[in-house]
Amino acid sequence: MQVHLTKELSDNISQKFRVVSDITYELNDFFNEKHYGDDLQVLYIGLFCMSPNVASIFKLSKPKYIFEGKEYIFDGMQRRSDDRSLQYELRLDYDIYNNSDDIRPIIVSDMLKSLDVITTIKKIKDFDLDRFENDFEQFFKLKGWI
Repeated sequence: MQVHLTKELSDNISQKFRVVSDITYELNDFFNEKHYGDDLQVLYIGLFCMSPNVASIFKLSKPKYIFEGKEYIFDGMQRRSDDRSLQYELRLDYDIYNNSDDIRPIIVSDMLKSLDVITTIKKIKDFDLDRFENDFEQFFKLKGWI
């Protein structure tokens, strides 16, 4: 299983999310050898935290599940999207994150709650969400975030 975190942030809050960038590789390493079922192999969580006046410009992206990857060309190079991957956007409350000195426990809580989106994808049937959520939480406990 692979887990990737991406970010769309307002400039004035991006420094607080540096901790997320610092932990992303460790998160992927933690999950790399784990298997939770055949229907989901790669998870992309897009963290979106923009000031309210800017956030309204951006349309909320629907979760996107790809069963079989497709080839495409990006920047003149041929690429292939991941098989059995899910990508979704997690909209974070800008004011809460902007006013917080330590976003780590808040972001873990928000990400854990957001994992329920997996149950809304009808094509994902073979996936042990409970075990994945437990491992997800355990990773952040080991790192001292919660």
